[in-house]
Amino acid sequence: MSTYILRRLLQMIPVFIGITIVSFSIVHLAPGSPIDIMASPETHPDDLARLEELWGLNDPVYVQYGRWFKSFVTGDFGRSFRTGEPVLEILLARLPNTIQLNLFSLIFALVIAIPVGIFSALRQYSVGDYIATFLTFFGIAMPNFWFALLLLYLFYIRLEWLPGMQMRTIGVSTETHGLFVVLVDRIRHLILPTIVMGTHSMASFTRYMRASMLQVIREDYIRTARAKGLSERVVIYKHALRNGMIPLVTILTFTIPSLLAGSVVIEQIFSWPGVGRTVFQAIGQRDYNIVMAFNTVMATLTMVFMLLADIAYVVVDPRIRFD
Repeated sequence: MSTYILRRLLQMIPVFIGITIVSFSIVHLAPGSPIDIMASPETHPDDLARLEELWGLNDPVYVQYGRWFKSFVTGDFGRSFRTGEPVLEILLARLPNTIQLNLFSLIFALVIAIPVGIFSALRQYSVGDYIATFLTFFGIAMPNFWFALLLLYLFYIRLEWLPGMQMRTIGVSTETHGLFVVLVDRIRHLILPTIVMGTHSMASFTRYMRASMLQVIREDYIRTARAKGLSERVVIYKHALRNGMIPLVTILTFTIPSLLAGSVVIEQIFSWPGVGRTVFQAIGQRDYNIVMAFNTVMATLTMVFMLLADIAYVVVDPRIRFD
């Protein structure tokens, strides 16, 4: 196992370099530059040229990439073109808000998907199974941004039941309203973005859970357990569920990076002050360093979680071995 992990880690290096080269090229070859965003109509062309030289934007793309990669290896993600702040500080300051949103979305998805998937498998071809199947396909096919706008229109604009912007109400604090009111306010602000971000994952988890449980409950050892007189609850939750969770472990490891990537649009729609909204704004402002830092982290997380998925396979099912 240790040899396999070492081999996978070594394979990640050229893949990572290739991803950074492609990302850097796409970002820098796109129309516009940070100088165009920062400049005003009155800015003299000579001043723009000096700014480009100061930031090194007039160098060939491969020279800029080499300079960026050298800084990255030393742990320096550069500075924001717009504010001049270190990129790492900007992202770390907003990371807790993004983690909070993604964590609640993941919990929401798992809490619903696992029992619904089990129910759908045990009641195959029943009315409940058909309803669950329809809703899961709808959840998978539905665009997140459309669903977000729909919920905002219904619950924020029309019914006014839930807040739809930011992560807290302005003026609400523990000093003025107490801890309980602050917690309730935070939870109310979390509801809509959590549902939007978690729905697609919930639908995918449900399909995987249903398919896996359908396969497991037809295995010989499940029939043997039932023949021994064990209760259905023991058979399902003690014997079948463990093996039924194996595919879900894989899809779960892939979902975490995709949730972070999906938060770019959702955080912008709900004005959630997280990493995703910062990256969305950086794309429009041609703030290359912030975009590259995000792409680099996403690539790293994806490769790491793919490796963790393989390791989790062995933990969940001891029959699996990697040479």
